[in-house]
Amino acid sequence: MRKRMTSLLLTLVMLLSLVPAMGVTASAAEWTTVNSYEQFEAAMTAEGQCSIKLGADIDTAELNHDIGLLDTLAVKGQKQLDLNGHTLRLFTQKDALGNLIKIENSSLTLSDSSTDKTGRILGVTSTDSNVLISVWQNGKFTMNGGKLEVEAGKFRDVLWRRTIDCRYGGEVVINGGTIYVPP
Repeated sequence: MRKRMTSLLLTLVMLLSLVPAMGVTASAAEWTTVNSYEQFEAAMTAEGQCSIKLGADIDTAELNHDIGLLDTLAVKGQKQLDLNGHTLRLFTQKDALGNLIKIENSSLTLSDSSTDKTGRILGVTSTDSNVLISVWQNGKFTMNGGKLEVEAGKFRDVLWRRTIDCRYGGEVVINGGTIYVPP
C-alpha cells in the first residue's frame, strides 16, 4: 500500500511538472491594435492593464478644427505601447497645455517591434510650455525602444526641448531607444 501511494504521488508530481511544458500556462498578453487617435486615447485612458500596438501612423494635427490636442492624455493603469514602426504625432496649438502625455499613479512601457526600428512619438507644439511625457507621483515610464522627438511646429523661433519631465516621485527607466532634441 505504501509503495502504491508513493507511486501515485510520483505520478502526480510528474503530471504537475508537465503542465507548463504542455502549454497550459497563462497566455501572453493580447495586443490591441489602434489605427486612430480616438482608439489610442481610449486604450491608454482605460483603467487596468493593456498592451497597445500602433497599426498605422497617427497624427492629431487635424483634431479640433486643426488646433490638435486640447487636453493632456492621462495614462491610466499599466500600459505597454509598441510603436510597431509607426509615428504617433501629438500636435497642439493650445497655449499652456502643459503635458502631451502624463503618467501619474500608472505606468507606460514603450517599445518598437518593427524590423527597421522606425517607430517614434513626435511632439509638436506652438509654445515652450509643453512637455512630451511627464511622469509624476507613483508614475513610471520605461523606454525599451522607439524614438522620442520634439519640434516647434510652425513657430520656429520657439524651440521647446522638454522631452521627458519627471517629478514628485515619478520614475523613468531608459533601457533602449532614442531621445532626440533638435539643436
